[in-house]
Amino acid sequence: MVNKGVSLLLPFLIRAIIINVLGKEYLGLNNLFTSILHVLNLAELGIGSAMVYSMYKPIAEGDGDTICALLALYKTVYRIIGLVVFCIGVVLIPFLPFLIKGGVEGIDITVLYMIFLVDTVLSYLLFAFKNSLLMAHQRTDVSSNIGTVVHLLLNLTQVILLLIFKDYYIYIVVKPLFTVVNNLFVKWATDRMYPEYQPKGSVSKEKQKEIFGRVKALVGHKIGTTVVTSADSLVISAFLGLGVLAIYSNYYYIIFFIVSLTSIFFNGMLAGIGNSLVVETEEKNYALFENINFVLSWLVAWCSVCLLCLFQPFMELWMGKDMLLSTSSLICMVIYYYSWQFRTTGLYFKDAAGMWQADFWKPYVSAVFNIIVNISLVLLIGINGVFISTIVCMIAVNFPWETFVLFRDLFKRSPVKYVGQELINLGKTMIMCVTTYGICMVLPWQHGIVCLALRFALCLVVPNLIFLLFSFRMKEFSYAMGKVKQILHRKK
Repeated sequence: MVNKGVSLLLPFLIRAIIINVLGKEYLGLNNLFTSILHVLNLAELGIGSAMVYSMYKPIAEGDGDTICALLALYKTVYRIIGLVVFCIGVVLIPFLPFLIKGGVEGIDITVLYMIFLVDTVLSYLLFAFKNSLLMAHQRTDVSSNIGTVVHLLLNLTQVILLLIFKDYYIYIVVKPLFTVVNNLFVKWATDRMYPEYQPKGSVSKEKQKEIFGRVKALVGHKIGTTVVTSADSLVISAFLGLGVLAIYSNYYYIIFFIVSLTSIFFNGMLAGIGNSLVVETEEKNYALFENINFVLSWLVAWCSVCLLCLFQPFMELWMGKDMLLSTSSLICMVIYYYSWQFRTTGLYFKDAAGMWQADFWKPYVSAVFNIIVNISLVLLIGINGVFISTIVCMIAVNFPWETFVLFRDLFKRSPVKYVGQELINLGKTMIMCVTTYGICMVLPWQHGIVCLALRFALCLVVPNLIFLLFSFRMKEFSYAMGKVKQILHRKK
């Protein structure tokens, strides 16, 4: 939680400083290069997850030789990936002008891009493979603590340099230096905790085949996720310019912040879901699915209300009136968030069951569909076309496909009841949003900190009362309240 807080909250300050000191185009550049490198990081293709999974058994059995051999393989593969990412990144340099509409005066795009590229490649070439030991031993707290301290120092250094020199080159050039520092500390920590594990030996051909078989199943899903998170930024930059991208990225950052916080809660339940799928009956697992989905639907509905009512006054305070999206774009962003998150329960159950092969082609179809519709609509209706294309992709392609394979292969029943419940949840959310937003709009204060505080108070009360009114008789509500009582009882 501390790590998430540092990595997500400090950039609020930094983004505001960049806008005020350098201008919104620089913030757009930052987001564009990050998106490009997210795409380049597809070269990793889930190898890290597959390698960590392969370490579980030898760690449990105390098989040090196999762990060392896996580390050696991981080290070699990651350094190959680093070189591949660097080479592809260099090849993309001539195409950078086509991804930036307008450009930034006085800035060499190639130099900045190379700094971002080197920062990305350094982790692969140094000691990223050491992280696998911490993950496999369930000691990610160590890497999180190191990351928290390094990230904090990086952000503070960048802020000081930016305020003193007002130079984007100096601001960004320190980033690779702190990446090196982070890697060195991770190496030091793993060598100190697990001195017996060093990269040496070789993995059998059969084991390599098994590992890369898992990678193959994870490839498509990583591609699909990356296209959704990165393609929008690339399209906005190429067709609408860096200024529009900077405004969009601020709104997207808030949504990503909320998703990151809620994911902590659901990631904590993943192992429990996996255990239940192994030891419980289909009936009990489906009941668990319904109970978790009830809590999720409540959370997503409430967050949607908060985004609709709080986005604009918060953005005005944070970035100023010139950095606001239109009301229609605001509504699109809220629908975008809802379309992304209401599917979360099904995705977690699929991951816990290891069902990556079941919808093997979905991410490829989704990626192609999203890119084609994205470009087509942005030319017709501007930035709203970017939102609408992704919303349609998630609702018309991803949700039906994921639901079909989940109920066919895991629950072995018709999904009609679930789909009907999701439509009811959507109706509840719309009523919550319209009612709360309507009350907010009749308040005498529509700007400033007073407006934000009053709207937040309304968001705490009104939508939750509406949800309770619709849901208090449901068995899932009783389950949720029972869990809350258990947690409170344990604390006492």
